[in-house]
Amino acid sequence: MEGGVSAAGLAQSESLVSTAKPELSPVAEPSSTPHFSEPATAGSVLLNQHGFSSKSRLRAVLVDASNTPKTFELLNDRDQVILSGQTVPFGVDAASALSVHQIDAPLTGDVGDGFTVRVGAIKSDPFDIGGRPYGSLSRDSLSYFYQSRVGAPVEASYVPSTTPPLTRPAGHVDRTLTCFSGPDDRGTDWPGCDYSLSVQGGWYDAGDYGQYAVNTGFTTWMLLNMAERRKSGSVRQCAPELGDMSLLMPEAGNGISDILDEARHGVDYLLSTQTSSTVPQALARGDQAATGPLSLTLTSPAGMVHHKSHGVTWPGDNVLPHTDGITRRLYPPTTSATLHLAAVGAQCARLFASVDKAFSQQCLSAARTAYAAASRVPDAYAWGEFDGGGPYDDQSLTDEFGWAATELWLTTREAMFAAEMDRYVPTYNPFGSFDWASMEGPGMLSLMASERSLAGQARLNAARTALLTWADRYEGQTSEAGFMVPKSELDYYWGSNGDFMNRAIIMGTAHTSTGDEKYRRGVIDAMDYLLGRNPLGRSYVTGYGERPARNPHHRFWRGGSDATLPFPPPGALSGGPNNINFIDPVGSTLRGQCTSMTCWADDYAAYSLNEVAINWNAGLAWTAHWLDRQDASCAALPRPSNGVE
Repeated sequence: MEGGVSAAGLAQSESLVSTAKPELSPVAEPSSTPHFSEPATAGSVLLNQHGFSSKSRLRAVLVDASNTPKTFELLNDRDQVILSGQTVPFGVDAASALSVHQIDAPLTGDVGDGFTVRVGAIKSDPFDIGGRPYGSLSRDSLSYFYQSRVGAPVEASYVPSTTPPLTRPAGHVDRTLTCFSGPDDRGTDWPGCDYSLSVQGGWYDAGDYGQYAVNTGFTTWMLLNMAERRKSGSVRQCAPELGDMSLLMPEAGNGISDILDEARHGVDYLLSTQTSSTVPQALARGDQAATGPLSLTLTSPAGMVHHKSHGVTWPGDNVLPHTDGITRRLYPPTTSATLHLAAVGAQCARLFASVDKAFSQQCLSAARTAYAAASRVPDAYAWGEFDGGGPYDDQSLTDEFGWAATELWLTTREAMFAAEMDRYVPTYNPFGSFDWASMEGPGMLSLMASERSLAGQARLNAARTALLTWADRYEGQTSEAGFMVPKSELDYYWGSNGDFMNRAIIMGTAHTSTGDEKYRRGVIDAMDYLLGRNPLGRSYVTGYGERPARNPHHRFWRGGSDATLPFPPPGALSGGPNNINFIDPVGSTLRGQCTSMTCWADDYAAYSLNEVAINWNAGLAWTAHWLDRQDASCAALPRPSNGVE
């Protein structure tokens, strides 16, 4: 991610046109209407603009300051009343500062296009009701990864046909990299190393061209978790259901499920940035001051993983992947990066064991080596501040050690790793966070994916108890929020939309474990928020809804500011509202002008509000796939098409 580096101020634009039906994998049409998104006005009916499953409930929000219930009606495309009921006055929603009523009613089983909700003379945006509304979003959100691969072209056969095209040549093909040497932004003089590595695989982390081990690890874990839940029977087994030929990608047809093929790109990056060098290297170890040059300690890096790779300066706004000539470097190995390989490598080993035994063994060997290296060097942190990339710093690694030990134990069942689990995970924290720097959740969820084979295990029972406490917390927050979202906290930080998807993963896993419908409703609430049930009345997912995000902070997908480049493909998730970090040229103008839920703009320059990132899209893909599995009748989805025969 941009990590606080300025981007040039560019014109904002957003679309007011309707997108196509989800099965068509819609692509937004260009528009150049410049303005910020304003909070909804009185009388607005806000809901999921994409649509509802016929098996779910109609949940919407009316902006209205009265304390008297209003009559609402669900209308079909012929304006016939399908159902009616009374709104429930909520009062002032703290996160939006809007007075609202809530609508919550069971759907009648009717399906079709062009439904609306009417309150008085005001109608909502039109939406669809269908059997599987999230099938296309599941695929489109995963296509994001194919289109973000480093060192690989984007070919016409695998993306929607647009003008300008989404195709591009491969970027950053020469990836034989050596270590950064010279001064960093803190004044630390890094001596570099005496080796080079051939870096493979991975995805561009966000709107620029950096690659980061910890965010790659977290993202890859989510993709592999989707595959593990599929393999373990935690989801319905409906072909193609992420199997081979289910996605548009070059590997389709190789006999391996497409979700494993995509996840392998993340694993390859982590494997290729692990060093075997025993020559002592200068690392920043232990607690260090927040400012000034770092104290470096010569340490054998053998088995450790380089924290990141990116250019020595940030690429300009007009630099495309295949035109970027900025020198790229490896940045110092860290314990956190090393533990991400230990965990993901172990997860890879058990999932690839039946489809690619040699790769499975390579993953497990690398994971063991990484865990031993991290245990030997437990305090090499990402203290350095380097131009050209974000820090992804984390100085609390108990959760990463516990996660890695859990994944290694699940794969090997060795007593050593059981003991390490008991050392680092004495209890699961049910009120923790869940992101690239907080990895207690993934270990817990990996145990839950293996629930059937671990029945009766004390560690599984502890994980389940924490999971349900965590899920109850999120689900319970929907009653505290006027917009019925699983979040009552008023801080919406960088990547808040990704946080909503992480909460959905917790609740979805809780539903899988218990069958309790309240958790499924919580997952739907999180998705409804992203797709339009928010105070701005915007869909934060490109290509989905009446007013989708159009202008993410991305150097290639920026048709709103450069007519020679494409608008984003469908299925990319904007970072979302952020009332904490007003650091970009657009966000700085919103300081003091917005409430938590409304601090957002659909603008290329708004990188702290509107960037895209692999971890956020992985959460979207996990959630969309989970919802689609809930709706599946085990009838196969059609083979995806990019619209070009």
